[in-house]
Amino acid sequence: MKRTFLALPVETTSSFMIMYEKIRNELAGESIKWVPPDRLHITMFFFGATSDDMEFRIKKALATMQGASIDFRVVFDHLGVFPSKKNARVLWAGVENPKPFQHLYESLTIALEQGDVALERNHAFTPHLTLGRPKWIRDRSRFMQILESHQSMHLLSTRIDRLVYYQSILTPDGPLYKPLGIYPPKPV
Repeated sequence: MKRTFLALPVETTSSFMIMYEKIRNELAGESIKWVPPDRLHITMFFFGATSDDMEFRIKKALATMQGASIDFRVVFDHLGVFPSKKNARVLWAGVENPKPFQHLYESLTIALEQGDVALERNHAFTPHLTLGRPKWIRDRSRFMQILESHQSMHLLSTRIDRLVYYQSILTPDGPLYKPLGIYPPKPV
């Protein structure tokens, strides 16, 4: 079985890379597994272990959304953590305006459920860009001060123009993402 997910790839800019490196340097004393910039994305759905039959149903459901437009600008303007400040497991950049993402999430939910794709929705959808995964925070107070110092900032402004169905291949150096489908399909 393949490990799959549905995401919006995010193109970075040179100004983002400067800010990303600044945040990494500020948190250099902490044990954080950073996401390489070429793998940054906004996860819409994580399917996990996916059978061939389920992959077929996912692709078929996504094909029903041919008329859906995915073309909007996004601004990432603050940092946050999941699941909580006391137990940070994901360090992320949040979006200024979540409405386009929430609308797309709702449309995808309908299409996938109508396509008989089982969805796990055990938490509210929060559009975000995972920057890193803290393994151990030595100085929690300093960590929180750094997060607070990056509120109301302009981390990245970029265009979102496609949805990608990925296979995640786990390796010792981190996951590799293999596109299984791009929506809307690009003309050949």
